[in-house]
Amino acid sequence: MVIGIDGNEQNRKIAIASGADHVFEPLDPQLHDAIEMITHSTGVDATIITVATDQHFFLNQAMDITRQRGRMVVIGDINTDCSANKLYHKEIDVIIAHT
Repeated sequence: MVIGIDGNEQNRKIAIASGADHVFEPLDPQLHDAIEMITHSTGVDATIITVATDQHFFLNQAMDITRQRGRMVVIGDINTDCSANKLYHKEIDVIIAHT
């Protein structure tokens, strides 16, 4: 199953057309609840973050929706100033790549 999250409506349409099962806007207040329902409260197996921003919101959101012992892949330039407690508590593997 593929779940896409993107702030750009055109990108969300492309994701659906390309086969994504579910697509959300990152600021959707129902996003977390929807992912909980879709994943039966386990969270997603892997999160791929492809955003360039100095905001820590996207990294924190990814940690919130990634399951226990899941994986996060960060591609691009993102603010990594976040609490490592979530990573340690959930034992999330993090891979950081640069472009």
